[in-house]
Amino acid sequence: MNTTHPETETLHNDALPDNYRWWQENGAIWVERYDAIKKKGPKYHIAEFILCEYIAQHAPAKVLEFGCGTGRHLRNLRSLPGIQPYGYDQSPTMVAGMRPWAEPEWLEEHVRLGPPLARLPYDDNSFDVVYTASVLIHVRPEDLPGILAEIMRVSRGHVLHHENRVGWTADYAPDHDGCWTHNLPEAYRALGWQCEDLSDSPETPAVFRALAPGVVPKYTPSATLLSLYEKMVRALMGPR
Repeated sequence: MNTTHPETETLHNDALPDNYRWWQENGAIWVERYDAIKKKGPKYHIAEFILCEYIAQHAPAKVLEFGCGTGRHLRNLRSLPGIQPYGYDQSPTMVAGMRPWAEPEWLEEHVRLGPPLARLPYDDNSFDVVYTASVLIHVRPEDLPGILAEIMRVSRGHVLHHENRVGWTADYAPDHDGCWTHNLPEAYRALGWQCEDLSDSPETPAVFRALAPGVVPKYTPSATLLSLYEKMVRALMGPR
């Protein structure tokens, strides 16, 4: 499996903030935790529905998941006709969770490991769509502009984020050495792109879409459908 830089074969770095090191060392627990959480509520299922439908509507497309983790989305996307999915992550313990379902050759070609704040190992404009899912909440505020700039660089002007809005709180934040929410429309505005919340609900994770000037996406999810997903979460799980 490729790494971003040969000189960083060991991704553990004592100079990294604790939250990034936590994921490098402890990510394996999420292989089973995702399955357990999905049995108790619809939130993670809905994220998979939204991302699969959105990406499928942009086929043919080469797409990148920044922060692919255990590969729960990549596993779905690789079965979609016309979609070439790739993943990047900083946690070897999470990426190891793909081995039960992904062939070694596929992992070698499609998934790369590298430091959390490094330049991404892809050329400019490599991907039709770059997306994240519940990843930016683990990014420290001071690191967000640099990460977004790299995501923008490797994309062809089209980025999707299924992330938490400002003000959302995570009970598990101490376990992960911190969680942070970000004003993504404001962050992208500072970088010269437009970013909108397609779902516009205060109680569930948002679907943010960022576009470079002049880029027109092939598909926009129905606001009604997104609203129904959000109502399902509230009905089954109660308010956050």
